[in-house]
Amino acid sequence: MLRIVLVLASIAWFGPVLAQSAGPAPGNAISYPTAAAALSALKAKPGVKFSSNDGWTIADDTDGSIWSFTPVSHYANPSVGRRILRERDGRFFVETQILCQAQKPACDRLRNDYALLDKRMNEAVQRDLQKKQ
Repeated sequence: MLRIVLVLASIAWFGPVLAQSAGPAPGNAISYPTAAAALSALKAKPGVKFSSNDGWTIADDTDGSIWSFTPVSHYANPSVGRRILRERDGRFFVETQILCQAQKPACDRLRNDYALLDKRMNEAVQRDLQKKQ
């Protein structure tokens, strides 16, 4: 159920206004040198499912993570965010990693947008868990 919440939240909140708690993971935990390399590798990986939302390319990876690639027209293109739902000490949270290849001001803005959306997603996950208890 939490996986569904994460998928739906990612798709719903990646609309025209990207706004995204553990926040982004320290450093660049995305193990690809570029967003294009990440997309290419995911396309070659069996079982990865792709969708599109307002120009964003969304990849639902087999490891449970969700990758979101910026549209060409996006202020921080080329960039990719990777989210995964984690559990620590009995609490669930969204962990985010970002690879931004745009200019620093655009990347800073993208990181802030992700941080806002992560906060909202984490609050939604916690609300969902409390309803189930």
